[in-house]
Amino acid sequence: MTEAEWLTCQTPRKMIRALGTKLFGRRHTLFLTGIVQSLAEHLSPTARSLVALHEQFAEREIETAAYREQLAALDAADCQTLDRPLPVSPAELAAHNVDVSIFNILQALKSYQSNNSLRASLEYGTLAAVNATPECLRPQARKDFQSHACDLLRELFPPLSREYVVQPDFVGGGLLMPDGTTFRVPEFARNIALGVQRDQAFDRLPILADALEDAHCPDRPLLDHLRHGTNHRRGCWALDLVLGRG
Repeated sequence: MTEAEWLTCQTPRKMIRALGTKLFGRRHTLFLTGIVQSLAEHLSPTARSLVALHEQFAEREIETAAYREQLAALDAADCQTLDRPLPVSPAELAAHNVDVSIFNILQALKSYQSNNSLRASLEYGTLAAVNATPECLRPQARKDFQSHACDLLRELFPPLSREYVVQPDFVGGGLLMPDGTTFRVPEFARNIALGVQRDQAFDRLPILADALEDAHCPDRPLLDHLRHGTNHRRGCWALDLVLGRG
């Protein structure tokens, strides 16, 4: 997939297919939590807690034992949200289908990571977005959800034709840019990035871009993403690179 195709694609399945095995591990989790969070107004408190827990574990902010203990308790509570009388009216049925779709994505978050689970979660997310919308607006709701999923992938990954490499300290460190040059992130810029990550203060990313530009960072797409990217979240590819996370 070319850079132009990546930046304009509106079909998340194509992007997932192009990513191949890159969309596993931490970013697999962050993509699925991003899908769930796009349905924020329909999430129960338990679902919100589950999303936060999965993200904390993906970011290594919580120990495995504590994660498993909290997951078991929250998972049991989440199952209870579906334990209610069967819906009768069309509105009740639609709301029930939204809850079931969200539940299925949350289940995928704790299952074996695969492209099948990604595709299934995309379908569940689409169904939730559609069922949460009046019937006359459902075609647009489907398009909007697919567009959001593509934007989420663009937040987690740079264009696939642009390869960045975080170099280990034993070869001098720094970022190997797509043009073959090496850029070493200065300490003051790294401290800004650490603050953004710690506080989840993504509105500071343009400040980080200015700091990198002042340090003569040569990569315009990276700077542009920090300045103009929308819907920034955990896993932002440009922030990850500055922090030394490949």
